Amino acid sequence: MHMNVKSALLRIHKTAGTSLAEGIRQHYPNNLVCGYQFEWQYLKAKPSEFQEFEFHYPHMGIGLAKRLLPEFYFFTILRDPRQRLISSYFYWRSLGRNVQEKQRGLHRRIINRGVGLQLHEVARKAAQLPIEEFLACGDPAIERAMNNVQARFLAGGRYGACAEFRTQLFGVEWSPSAIEEMALKGIEEFHVVGIAEEMADTTKVLERWLGKQLKVGLHNVTPEKYIDQEITDQAEYHIERLTQVDQQIYAAARKKLLESAAVPRKSKISKPKSELTVT
Repeated sequence: MHMNVKSALLRIHKTAGTSLAEGIRQHYPNNLVCGYQFEWQYLKAKPSEFQEFEFHYPHMGIGLAKRLLPEFYFFTILRDPRQRLISSYFYWRSLGRNVQEKQRGLHRRIINRGVGLQLHEVARKAAQLPIEEFLACGDPAIERAMNNVQARFLAGGRYGACAEFRTQLFGVEWSPSAIEEMALKGIEEFHVVGIAEEMADTTKVLERWLGKQLKVGLHNVTPEKYIDQEITDQAEYHIERLTQVDQQIYAAARKKLLESAAVPRKSKISKPKSELTVT
């Protein structure tokens, strides 16, 4: 018997979201798990095409998710900002190298279909440039893919509305202090904000909402052969620059998670409040 709880894991790239999604989805029959992975797919589809499902795990902003999926529990997960950014670079690098080496993988097929041009551009530069030059180049697509992504996501950022921009985070053009303020409010829009480095406590808190025990393994989509660069002082400078707000938000979310994990389990948890929105 499945858990009969409607939930959505709204994922940020390179935060262990795939691993957590696999741990949750095992409790849902396949016919109740939505296969859409990106925000643009939901925007393109008719509501009848996804509303029948009880578990979703897309890369989607919370504002849109709450409009499309009312009465759901909403979760997300963060990762140490420095590690997430480095992992993200090597992920893009692996995609770019796959294209260079004419690998017949998913991402090459996407490019061959004539979509994913921004994905291709970010991946191409990651494959060509060492990490310090990649982070310093100022390309708008790279900035959207790398600059305080977790904070901007929680502050109300949305992924691209077409396949070409599906990994680009739009809609947050404020000052760092404004993004930090909005992201702190955004944490409260989720029933659980997990922490990849605190997976035991993350699953403990999630289990209270889902009513089932979770087994979360590790899943890495970046081939180890592409993790081949030293992190220089110059690279560290840009990593710090691009994660300054993320570090503040990560610390606040981690503190809240650990406090929640330390609280004894309640006998009953209230239903989600669908009227909550991100402004």
